[in-house]
Amino acid sequence: MNRSEPPRLARRLVEQALPEDLRESIVGDLDELFRARHREHGFLFGLGSHDIPTYALAAGVLTLTAGIACYLPARRAARLEPQHALRSE
Repeated sequence: MNRSEPPRLARRLVEQALPEDLRESIVGDLDELFRARHREHGFLFGLGSHDIPTYALAAGVLTLTAGIACYLPARRAARLEPQHALRSE
């Protein structure tokens, strides 16, 4: 196995999983903003129902968490020899 293959494989796995997470985050944020129009007060004390910076921060934290959750298993899978993994099954 070539040394340049594991990082490329991990990057490819993350590139396949992360866009779906981003799509779901955007759809969830838009859904919450639409539903927030029908509420007078937010769910959290001191936050309005249209507090855009809070929604953006929450989306950023969730996206970062999803990126890490995609990257760590992909990195582990990229370092693993396929024959060794099949033999252990």
